Amino acid sequence: MRWIQETEMVFKISKRSKEDKVTYASAMIKSEALSWWEIVSNLRGDEAIAMMTWEEFKVTQSCISKLPSTKTEYDAGQGGIRNGKGEEETIESVKAKGKSIPYDNNRG
Repeated sequence: MRWIQETEMVFKISKRSKEDKVTYASAMIKSEALSWWEIVSNLRGDEAIAMMTWEEFKVTQSCISKLPSTKTEYDAGQGGIRNGKGEEETIESVKAKGKSIPYDNNRG
């Protein structure tokens, strides 16, 4: 993805530390990708996100293309989401835990 390449160029120029890359990159996320990142953050929790490496972030970020394209698909919980333990969770199970799931109403 072009955004990953551009972000990695910024890392080289600014000499970001390994520990700082995910924090920096997550602050640069916009639009639909921001909704995706909020879901990932809610599922994994602050501690797991703080320990996430840049390589893990890139793999996780590549899953954005698998997000549902309509609100109906989103509400149906199609194709679960993996939490910080690698276990699959559905949207319903996340809601049952009282966690929020952001959705951009302009998408569907």
